[in-house]
Amino acid sequence: MRIYIGARGGSFFSPTRRSPFCSLRRIFVKAKVRLYRMANVGGNTRTAQEARSLAASLAGTALRAGRGVARLGAAAVGKCQSRAAVLREPVLDRLTKAKTLLWGLRLRVQESVTTAFASRSRTVPCLCLITATILVFSWSYFGVGLEVTLDGQSLGFVETKEEMEALIDEVEATAAEYLGTPYHLGSEVSYSFGYIHRDNMLDPNATRDLLLASVNGVSTQYALLVDGELVGASSSRTALDLLRQRLLKDGTGTSDDVKTEFVQDVRIEERTVPNSAIRSIEEIEALLSGNSQEVVTYTVQDGDTVSAIAQRFSLTTAQIEALNPDLNVSRIHAGDTLKISAAVPVLSIKQTRKIEYTEPIAYETVTQKTDELYTNQSRIVQKGVNGTASVSANVVYIDGQEQSREVLSYNVVTQPTTQIKEVGTKALPAKAPKGNFINPFRAGRRTSLYGWRRSGFHTGLDLAGALGSPIVAADGGTVTLARWNGGYGYCVIIDHGNGYQTLYGHCSKLLVSVGQKVAQGEQIAKVGSTGNSTGPHCHWEVRINGKTVNPASYIGKSY
Repeated sequence: MRIYIGARGGSFFSPTRRSPFCSLRRIFVKAKVRLYRMANVGGNTRTAQEARSLAASLAGTALRAGRGVARLGAAAVGKCQSRAAVLREPVLDRLTKAKTLLWGLRLRVQESVTTAFASRSRTVPCLCLITATILVFSWSYFGVGLEVTLDGQSLGFVETKEEMEALIDEVEATAAEYLGTPYHLGSEVSYSFGYIHRDNMLDPNATRDLLLASVNGVSTQYALLVDGELVGASSSRTALDLLRQRLLKDGTGTSDDVKTEFVQDVRIEERTVPNSAIRSIEEIEALLSGNSQEVVTYTVQDGDTVSAIAQRFSLTTAQIEALNPDLNVSRIHAGDTLKISAAVPVLSIKQTRKIEYTEPIAYETVTQKTDELYTNQSRIVQKGVNGTASVSANVVYIDGQEQSREVLSYNVVTQPTTQIKEVGTKALPAKAPKGNFINPFRAGRRTSLYGWRRSGFHTGLDLAGALGSPIVAADGGTVTLARWNGGYGYCVIIDHGNGYQTLYGHCSKLLVSVGQKVAQGEQIAKVGSTGNSTGPHCHWEVRINGKTVNPASYIGKSY
């Protein structure tokens, strides 16, 4: 049975076609005659009674099937009333007549079978069983549904129109995602009712592919994906495979001890892609060999420090130093340019190598006390020597930079020699160095720190205060300079031994002389503003082997 709706036109009850209900009636008449003939063959009474019961049941099943067809037809007419309202009344009228006809046929068949089965027949049960099997098989394997036609080509049957519309919506959404703009299928899709075979049901996957193939601007290609992101597409999977292998092997060598793989997930899949993603192998290789972002820089502002810049960009000071290997983190100035992020490769190569190497074993140091030395003195009695060990390890590199190391074996080759150090216990003389610095002008306030400023590099720490305030020795030692010293004005320099010296500049009066021994905290001069000075203060420097260091780092600490 087929009801045509829409562009196909036509009518199920066209005068030019024979009604299927007439054919159904002729089938029942023929069945009645055949049953009469077969019933006369003979059989036993019990079998005949069973056959009568089975026949009545089959007639009831046929009637229920007719009712189901009637309900399905009524529902179909209801769904299609927007397109074929003119068919509603004729179809309902014919279905009502069909229901009445089936009821009458049931009664007639039941009466005829009862009469026919009055005589005994052995073939009746077999006939009924075959008939029942055919009815059940036909009802489960055949039915009424919507045939879907795309541009004149039949795609199969669906139970509801919504199934096909959902597929169309899905394809349009996929095409819009690929193309970046809304997309609507231009294909003509039509529906018609028909008596279907279950094997003719529409295949959603095949239909989805067919609809995508009709979309302009997209096509099915082999796509190369990095972490799920489309890089490029080609019609040749082999070419993409060769490219992937070449990128993986570049610079890795051929050693069996090296395992090479991509850090990212690199895949090749056959999928629908926008035509704009189709590229040559050379273009795809250039994209994979590039970086995913540009280098980001920052210009230092007044008052910036490396730690503050690192915190602002969620980095550590160590990361800032790694990105700027030539940077002196203690000497940045306004206007300097810092690199705060590096370009990241689209593809990173991870290599795991098994290596053999010799590693030093650090020696231990044992400390012993002696009264032959002062408390600030020490000496090495036995020099320590590192031992050696043979190590086998798996080392992981990413883009040539070591990331981790797993030790597989560790064998000691030579044992280390322990170092013996003696430290003095003898009390220091009153004016001997104590090995730490105190603030030479405790009442002073810091007005200029160590480092760069607009007038140049400042080599010390300025402590401003009242004119004539006392300046004391930061530690015990020997005075090596006590006179006018150029821009420092009146100046004192004290030698504390082991390469350490302190300088006290811009004094108004000097209270020590060259060669004099002074103790830590002993007054050596008075605050002044001599030499290159803008006000009364003490300019204090700490020098190690003749080079200045930041004095603030040594106050209150051992040196």
